[in-house]
Amino acid sequence: LAYLAQLRAETLATLHTSCSHTLMRAAEVLDLFDCAEAVFHAALERRETRAAHRRSDYTFTNPLLADRMLDVFLAEDGKVAVEWRNKR
Repeated sequence: LAYLAQLRAETLATLHTSCSHTLMRAAEVLDLFDCAEAVFHAALERRETRAAHRRSDYTFTNPLLADRMLDVFLAEDGKVAVEWRNKR
């Protein structure tokens, strides 16, 4: 996460566009940084191995999480937050 934050800061510091097309592409890059941060937070919160999500430090599947979902969202303070909820 620290490297991602550093990379985002460097990108913002050097970001330059010359037309509306490159402005759109630059906005897409910034959106990808947001998505990457959300994925990192979700991967760190899920302390198990399940399906395509594999962790070498948590090699088991936790049956207690079988009926739970992990929500990743932007909190009111602008930071990424994660929250477990029951499946509907």
